[in-house]
Formats: sequence, structure tokens, C-alpha cells
Amino acid sequence: MHYDQYDIEDFLDDPLFISWVKEKTPESDDFWTNWIQSNPPNLEAFKKAELQLKAMLSIDRMHIPVGGAEEVWDRIQTTIHSPSGKKVIVMAPKPWYRQNIWRAAAAAVFIFACMGYWAWQKSQTNPDLELANNKPSEVKQEILPGGNKALLILADGSSVVLDSANNGAITHQGGTTVIKLDGLVTYNQSVNRTNEVVYNTISTPRGGQYQLILADGTKVWLNSASSLKFPTSFPGHQRRVELNGEGYFEVAHNPSQPFFVSNGGTEVKVLGTHFNVMAYGDEPATLITLLEGRVSVSHQSRETNLLPGQQAKVTTEMKVLDNVDEEQVMAWKNGSFIFGESMSIPEIMRQVARWYDVEIEYQRKPAGHIGGSISKQVNISEVLSIIELTGEVRLELQGKKVIVK
Repeated sequence: MHYDQYDIEDFLDDPLFISWVKEKTPESDDFWTNWIQSNPPNLEAFKKAELQLKAMLSIDRMHIPVGGAEEVWDRIQTTIHSPSGKKVIVMAPKPWYRQNIWRAAAAAVFIFACMGYWAWQKSQTNPDLELANNKPSEVKQEILPGGNKALLILADGSSVVLDSANNGAITHQGGTTVIKLDGLVTYNQSVNRTNEVVYNTISTPRGGQYQLILADGTKVWLNSASSLKFPTSFPGHQRRVELNGEGYFEVAHNPSQPFFVSNGGTEVKVLGTHFNVMAYGDEPATLITLLEGRVSVSHQSRETNLLPGQQAKVTTEMKVLDNVDEEQVMAWKNGSFIFGESMSIPEIMRQVARWYDVEIEYQRKPAGHIGGSISKQVNISEVLSIIELTGEVRLELQGKKVIVK
């Protein structure tokens, strides 16, 4: 095995090298660190191969637009040779992979390889680069992705930690039996109904999510750092719940008993439909997005009806947006981050902070926008590395804090 004679293609074809890039172990780290220390002339080919392989392995987690490869390459070349060292932003628009997945994958490989080459060139003057400095690899900090975590607050003020509770019936509330399954709590109304109305609240922490089935059959998915206050049964002429944070609703159809979701001064009225409400206190707007059916949104003195694909954006006033990217809106529920091309880095980092339960600290707030998609099931280091591939920011993890540079 003559690694001292390897070029980039040889490294990319080598099973040991590929295994090391995909999943590093202390043994493989020792091997490659010792090897590069003994073969410094091969650093260039080694680093290019590592960055290009990482880029190719990231295709399923971050999507780059089809076409425009030459334009992106020109931008990267301009950045490489720019005296100011200004960063490049690579934009990823709406779901391009529906159009031509194979052509898209080829474009993604090309662009990520270019970005890898740009990053490598920059690293040649970076004294912190481990291999260039012949320093042993440091153990990376890691934060795992969030999961099914929630607290159920009962009518008497007592609470049940759902993620540690056993599956099965956990309590009785207002004529209903509360049953917990993995990641789901459901309210089963008994045959002997009661007119007693008591309220429960389900609350997810940062780094948590949970699913709920109400007594009327309505299904609710709660995102991180969210809460829903709801009655354990619906004996009256209306069904009302209160949401803080973000939730997706599939409302059981009942024309004689309209369903209301309220948040502060905003209220959504439905009979039976599918919609998403994003109403975090740290976001500049409340967003109500209709996927199926019809809803009425009211805020202060204004009321408007939404059709599927429309979104009500509520700040001090209310605007209706058409042709909303539903896949981006529903990404959190479907296990992904999808960053729209108009999303700022602070918007993206707020999503990361909620899911990984970290604090974000800015040395400066970047003004650029990036786009792409990343699985929510990976560790935070992978998410931060992929965001860094855009070249817009440097991200450093210190304990439970992400420093944006």
C-alpha cells in the first residue's frame, strides 16, 4: 500500500480512507495523523480528497440547485482570489430533487467539491488546521438531536414526564382515559360521557417533540419549546385550544362544533382541516399555513379566509402569502430542517437552538441568506459543518453554546 504515491482519485477509491471519513475512530485517527505527519508533501491531495468525500456524503442532507454550476464556480474562484476574502453564499431553492435527481446529484457533487477546494485553500493560511500543524486530533464536542420529550400537566396541577412514563393508561381526566405510547399521548373518551370540562397542558422542552390525539380525534404534533392547553373532552358547541410555539393540526371534521386555535390576539377557526401554526415568542411573526381544507384567521379587527397553499403572516398587521413552500413549512414534523432561500442565518440558528437545546452567541450577525436541507436526526456537529460549507459563517461549539463568527 503506497499512500505516498496516492493522488486524489486514489484516496477516494480507498476503503480505509472512505471508512475513516465516514466514521472516525481513535485508531483510524491515529493512523492518518501519523501518516500525514510522515508525508507532508501529500497534504494537498489528502485534504482535497477528504473535503470532496465529505461533500459527496452530504448530498442527502443538503440540496444544491440543479444547473448554474459554472456561475457558482466563478463565484468561488472570485472569492478564492479576492483580496477581501469575502464569503460565498450558495443558495438552494425549492425542492429541486423532484425535477431530476440524478442531474441534481451530479451538480451537488461538483459544487461541494468546489466549496471543499475553496475551504482547503483558505486553510493553508490557517494555523489552527490540525493536520497542517501536525497536531493530534482533538475530541469533538457532540450534542445529540432532540427526541420525543414532553411534560403533561394535569387538571390538579400535578405533572407526568411522558418520555419516562410507561406505555399504557397513565391517568383519568374529566371522563377520559389518558393513554401513553412511544411519542404519543391520546385521550379516549369513555362511553359514560360527562359534561365536566377540565384542562390539561402538554409542553415540550427545547430538544423535544410530541404527538397528541385529543378526545374528538383531532391529531396534534408539537414542535420543540411548545405547549398546548386543551380540554380533556368537548361537550359544548365549540372546541378550543391554546397554542404557544409551533404545532401541526389535523382537525376531526365536525360542522356543528367548530375548532379554534388561539395564540395571543390571533385565532384560527376551522371545521376540519390540516394546517400549521408557528407562534414562537422569539420569532418576528406568527405564521398560519393551510395545507388542506379551509380556515378563517382573525387578528384584532381583521379576519381573512385561507385556501390551501396560502399562509397568513401576522405581525402588527396580517398579510396573506400565496404559493407557500409546504415542504419547508412541514419539514420540522417530517424530520428535517429545510431552509428557504430567503431565510436569514439568525432564523436558521433559532431552529437549531430549539432542536438541540443550545444557546446562540453572535460575534456579529451575518446579513446573508442560505438555503438547503439537513436531516434533524444527525448530531449537531454535522448540521454546523454543513451550514459552514456555504462559506457564509464559521460556527464554533463551546459546551451548550454555538458561537457564530
